[in-house]
Amino acid sequence: MGRRRGELPPELGTGAFSAAEAVALGISRARLRDLDAPFRGVRAVEPVGDDVLGLARAFAPRLAPNQFFSHRTAALLWGMPLPGFEVKPLHVAVPAPGRAPTGRGVAGHQLAVGAGDVLELSGLPVSAATVTWAQLAETLTLPDLVAVAEYLITVNPFERRLPLATIDDLREITARRLGTRGHRARVNALTHVREGAFSRPETLVRLLLEWSGLPTAQINTDCVDSAGRFLAMPDLSWPEYKVALEYEGDHHRATKQFRADISRIERLVDHDWLIVKASAGELFDRPGELVTRVARRLRSRGWPGNAELRLLAPIER
Repeated sequence: MGRRRGELPPELGTGAFSAAEAVALGISRARLRDLDAPFRGVRAVEPVGDDVLGLARAFAPRLAPNQFFSHRTAALLWGMPLPGFEVKPLHVAVPAPGRAPTGRGVAGHQLAVGAGDVLELSGLPVSAATVTWAQLAETLTLPDLVAVAEYLITVNPFERRLPLATIDDLREITARRLGTRGHRARVNALTHVREGAFSRPETLVRLLLEWSGLPTAQINTDCVDSAGRFLAMPDLSWPEYKVALEYEGDHHRATKQFRADISRIERLVDHDWLIVKASAGELFDRPGELVTRVARRLRSRGWPGNAELRLLAPIER
């Protein structure tokens, strides 16, 4: 039995496919016009969403054998924390001296590519994690370049996520990219990178406080009582002064997380810790208030220093 009128051949699968391939299989151009066209030369039976994985898979039929996703697109596919919410355009690269891809919704790049620079991720060709970080140095501010580096090198037990790289891997890619665009930014970022942050805001808060003259904080380190019993693991802490900081992101509003937060904070308070709660409003809009409050709590516990808001680079939402 043949296909009913309007049916698509099974060879095209259920996702996006090349319009040229469909025509070769006998699909009329009129039928193709009825389908979603997320990119030039690509059709899909169902509308393609605006998530990066869906868009990248929709573009995949257009990829030449040597092309791959790079820059911001690769970073999002790796799960790297970035400012803003823009997914388009998709960044697609080709090894030099090939011609960079062009078209609606595409930012093309011609790149020098070495062994191991391109990997398969979720069935898609993507810049390796360290290579992607090196590419991001062309556009990211210093705080976000540090945040991405810390994401790459940190174990996150709460998300069961292992590191994608080591600090030595980042140093190696930085040395290998000597003289390329973003080199000075990469070198500068590595002087500020520390292991341990579980989120972008944690990195940004730490940098804000350290750049403003506050003492170096412990990052996601266990706090214990006088008998060595576990109390909590705050985002940032100054055990010498028994001061801890917790960044209250949106996920803290969930009922289970909210209750866990209360228990954790109360255990610290019961053992004479002072708690500073930070929010996105302060971090991004009123950073001076946060610096002042943390400094005041630390001074109340004997810290002899002074702090004044200082940003080595802008902190973006």
